[in-house]
Amino acid sequence: MSTPQQNIGQEVIAEIEKLQQMVAGVQLPIELKEKAEQMVARVRRVAKLGSYSKEFEPTQKYIEWITRIPWGKFTEDNLELPHAKKVLDSNHYGLNQIKDRILEYLAVIKLKGGLVKQSSQTSQSGQTSQTDQTGQTGQSAQADQTTQTVQVEQVSQSDEMKKLQGSSSHAPILSFIGVQGIGKTSMAKSIASALGRKFVRISLGAIGHVTELRGTPRGNVDAEPGQIIKALTRTGVMNPVILLDEIDKVSSDTGLRS
Repeated sequence: MSTPQQNIGQEVIAEIEKLQQMVAGVQLPIELKEKAEQMVARVRRVAKLGSYSKEFEPTQKYIEWITRIPWGKFTEDNLELPHAKKVLDSNHYGLNQIKDRILEYLAVIKLKGGLVKQSSQTSQSGQTSQTDQTGQTGQSAQADQTTQTVQVEQVSQSDEMKKLQGSSSHAPILSFIGVQGIGKTSMAKSIASALGRKFVRISLGAIGHVTELRGTPRGNVDAEPGQIIKALTRTGVMNPVILLDEIDKVSSDTGLRS
C-alpha cells in the first residue's frame, strides 16, 4: 500500500515528465531547447530536496509560453502585383499615391526574392560541376566526403540567406500618418489581405511602459511575454502583419496599463 508521501512523489515526477514532453514535442531553437531542458533538470534536482513548488511554477509558465510560439510556421507571401492592386482598390477608394508606394515596395521585394533565388540556383549548379570534376581527378574518398559536407553547408546557408533576404518578413517598418478616419488601420488590413498574411492589431493607447510590448523578465513573480509574442501565439504563425495602432496615445503615466 502506497503512503501519501509516495503518492505526492509520483505526482511530482509526473508533472516534471509532462514538462519534459512539452519541450521534446516542439521544434524549438537549439539554444532555447537546451535552456528549457536545463530548467527541467533543475526542477528535477530541486524536487528531491523538497522545495519543488518554488521552482516548478515559474518553469512551467515559461515552458508553456515558449512551446505555444509557432516556431517555423510561416505563411507564404503572395507578391503578385495585380492581386495586390485589386485588393487595395476593393477596400479603399482613392489614396492612389499611397497605393502606388505600397505596390512599388512589393515589386522591389519580389525582385529581390527572384535575384536571391537565381543566385542560389547558380551556386548549386557550380557546386555540382565542382563535384564532378573532383570525382574525375580521382581524389580520395575522404576528400569527396569533405567536399560533400562543404556543399551541404553552403546549400543550407544559401537557403537561409534566401529566407532572410528574399522574404518580406525581413522588411522595415511602414508608418501611416494621418487624421482619424482616413483609413490607416484598414490600409494595414488590406496589406495583410493582399500578401495572404494573418493580421493582428495592438493598441498602444494608454501604454505607459515598454514591458507591455517586450514583456516582463522571467525572474519577476508576474512574468509574462509582451504583446508581440502574444500576437504570434494568437495568429499561429511567425510572420503576421502586426499593426501598432494609436501610437500617438501612448501615455507617460506608468500606472495606466503597465
